[in-house]
Amino acid sequence: MMMIRDSNKSTDKTTETTTTTTTTTTDTETTTEAIDSIKEDAWIVLVDDEESIRSAVSQLFLMNGYKHVTTCQNGQEVLDLLLKLQQDQQDQKQQQQQQPPVDDDLPDCIVCDVRMPIMDGLQLLKQVRQNDQWVTIPFILLTAKGSVSDRIQGYDCGADAYLSKPFQPTELLAIVENLLLRNQRRKQQQQQSQQLQSSNTVTTKSVDIQDLYDELNQIKDLLLYKGGGGVGNGWVIATPAASTTTNTNTATTATTTTSTTATTPDATTTRTTTETNQDDVDDDDDADADGVDLVVFSTEEQSILELLCDGRMTKEIAASRHVSVRRIEQLLTQMFRKTNTKNRTELVKWAVSNGHVE
Repeated sequence: MMMIRDSNKSTDKTTETTTTTTTTTTDTETTTEAIDSIKEDAWIVLVDDEESIRSAVSQLFLMNGYKHVTTCQNGQEVLDLLLKLQQDQQDQKQQQQQQPPVDDDLPDCIVCDVRMPIMDGLQLLKQVRQNDQWVTIPFILLTAKGSVSDRIQGYDCGADAYLSKPFQPTELLAIVENLLLRNQRRKQQQQQSQQLQSSNTVTTKSVDIQDLYDELNQIKDLLLYKGGGGVGNGWVIATPAASTTTNTNTATTATTTTSTTATTPDATTTRTTTETNQDDVDDDDDADADGVDLVVFSTEEQSILELLCDGRMTKEIAASRHVSVRRIEQLLTQMFRKTNTKNRTELVKWAVSNGHVE
């Protein structure tokens, strides 16, 4: 019995090991394919004041599948290059009247020496990390200084990696590949987010116009023809004349009606008394009012409710309130929950029927 169990355990372990090995191999192949694809489009900027190092490292990248390698002698040359790219993006924005991707056409990785004339690596790194458009560019420092304090200084400035000279070429390539892969995933997530936001904006714009038309008609129906006891059985009621109101207020508030019916010689008497007292009616009204859940809106919610009842679209409300469309949607969701309504039409009906808007 023990031998059978041991055999089963051995089989299970073998199967598990095979599955793990297969999964690892598949993941490695997928990563390799992704890296090979990235290399074809990746733009590497190499910065070093020594010609021999610039030549050797650039050849290293070109021999390992990288197609675009730019070399610079100092940090100032890189800064001038980045500033020119930024100006080109601004010109493109003005011509197309739209915002291009923040890191489009920027270097995919900067490999930079620390000690250089004019502008050293740490100064360049600080400039890159202080700019909103460049802050995500992967940055690797190469230096002959290998002390712990030097490394900490580099990381404090925002370096992604720090290599001491002389370094192993394979280590540099591995670091660059991992940084490029991570940066590509970030760009893909950013693009997906922008596409989703753009899709939501287009959908909202196309739907809002028709929704607004339908909702206005429903509100008109509600006010004039449905749901109430006023003129046309809507919520709009006729205002009574002043004399009528006075007469109503001074009218008799108690009426007694007595009727007697004789059904036998003994004359059985039935008396019906109806008493209506205005104070009792008022008390009943107060009781009804106490039975309704009190809904309290914040100043911001009340303002949005009034704009919504005025027929404004979500984007128009956001613009007038100087907030994002997302913020307006969040507040509308809160108001739906407070009023137990499902959409803007029901919310407007609720607001009109409960006197929350004029």
